[in-house]
Amino acid sequence: LRAAGHLFEAVESYDHALELANRIGDAEKVALVRLSLGTTHLNRGAWLAAAASLRAALADFQRMEHHLGALYALYNLGETQ
Repeated sequence: LRAAGHLFEAVESYDHALELANRIGDAEKVALVRLSLGTTHLNRGAWLAAAASLRAALADFQRMEHHLGALYALYNLGETQ
């Protein structure tokens, strides 16, 4: 959806995916969805929502010592400044 420019629909899908990932307790999926959600908010120009999602993803990745995920989150977070 995001690649096709359907950004609002993509946000809804990511919100649903985040709910499911939280429900099943998959920390890595939660972080990945937050990263994708933050990137989608960036593409929409929703800077505050992007920053919130990306900060949450960064914290998740750091907790897991998932360095590549943390790098992507930091890179995208820089775009919100």
